[in-house]
Amino acid sequence: MGLFKRRSLLRFHRSQIIGQEFVRLLFFYSIATCLMVIYAGEDLFRVVINQPLLWFGISIFYVVMSVIPQEFIYRHFFFARYQELVPNRVAFVVLNASLFSLAHLMFENGLVMALTFAGGILFALTYQRKRSLLLVCLEHSLYGLWLYTLGIGQMLAFPG
Repeated sequence: MGLFKRRSLLRFHRSQIIGQEFVRLLFFYSIATCLMVIYAGEDLFRVVINQPLLWFGISIFYVVMSVIPQEFIYRHFFFARYQELVPNRVAFVVLNASLFSLAHLMFENGLVMALTFAGGILFALTYQRKRSLLLVCLEHSLYGLWLYTLGIGQMLAFPG
């Protein structure tokens, strides 16, 4: 089975958005927003309100230069290349999420490590179930952009 099969790269249906991924996204948005209001309410939506063009530019940059390459490497390539070496599906997802999290060590922040590990679990599970690079890129983008939009971008090396 080839790594670059068009079917596996682009398979995506509108019905896939409705379901577990959408419920998880709404839950995450709600919890993240509440925590932001409680712990750093003065920074809530700061970049969007004060520098909307910067927010827009970074949003595009983040998706194109960060999300898409990360998901290609950590989901599409990693799953195609190494899944047969780790037959236990749970262990494989944990390994994938751990490596994804370790790739964020440069931020030197425990919360970033925890968030990227949790995100890595979610993204790996989505990819494991749906085998859609497009869907997992969309999911990753929506989670990351919401954190930046809320105002915690400095922790994730976003200006603002």
